[in-house]
Amino acid sequence: MRKFLFGAILCLTIGASAAVADPRPSPPQPQLFLRFTVMTGADDLRGGRDNVRATLVFDGTPSTTWMLNQRAMRWADRSTHQTTVPLPRGVRVHQIRSAILRTTFGGGLSGDNWDMMSVKVELTDETRRAYITMGHGGPKRFTGSDQRLDVPLAPPAADSLAK
Repeated sequence: MRKFLFGAILCLTIGASAAVADPRPSPPQPQLFLRFTVMTGADDLRGGRDNVRATLVFDGTPSTTWMLNQRAMRWADRSTHQTTVPLPRGVRVHQIRSAILRTTFGGGLSGDNWDMMSVKVELTDETRRAYITMGHGGPKRFTGSDQRLDVPLAPPAADSLAK
């Protein structure tokens, strides 16, 4: 079922860009989402003013940013958190290039640090029945002077869905 679902999504999103003009209206594209699964290490993410945001970079579409620790919540040491964000309508899977994770904390004595063990980024549709890994990163220690992690994202190869 998972392979069929994402095979259909991939065909719709990749094939639609190469389609020949057809007088019939095209079916609506499914709403796609990215799920970020983040595992913290031995140092928490404080929350409040010290947060982490993800900026998605697309080919030919303006980037979009979301706060991953929603409502500025604290992420405790050695905990796992998931945040699901919608892709902008019209963005195709093959246009997704990367996610840039960036923290908002400053340096100095009152500045925060955060150990992120890993981040996994997965693609799904509105049914959320299946998830396909687009990319992963980590471990990373974020500090006031080192606040960024680039996570390359790529759609799975169409032949990997057939297996």
